[in-house]
Amino acid sequence: MPPIAAAAYANPVLRRLFPFHTHGTLKFLRDAPPWHEPAINDLPYVVLGDPPYSVHTAGDATRLGEVATAEDAISLVVAHLPADLGGNEDNLHR
Repeated sequence: MPPIAAAAYANPVLRRLFPFHTHGTLKFLRDAPPWHEPAINDLPYVVLGDPPYSVHTAGDATRLGEVATAEDAISLVVAHLPADLGGNEDNLHR
């Protein structure tokens, strides 16, 4: 398992979301297919590849940071999740 995927799976907040690998990124979605229309794509994502890892916002792809480890990249994603996903299971769309 790639380091980013292993670090994401180890995080209980991200484990409740739906990972989506596309175009060299690992994104996290609130819902599994079939998605809402329009699709909810508002969570930060990680650009995959060798370190350093780059974490970006979903909307305008603003770089939130560049870090040396997969664990730090996942921590950065979690730190920038919307408040309704920050650890309250009742607020997740399932």
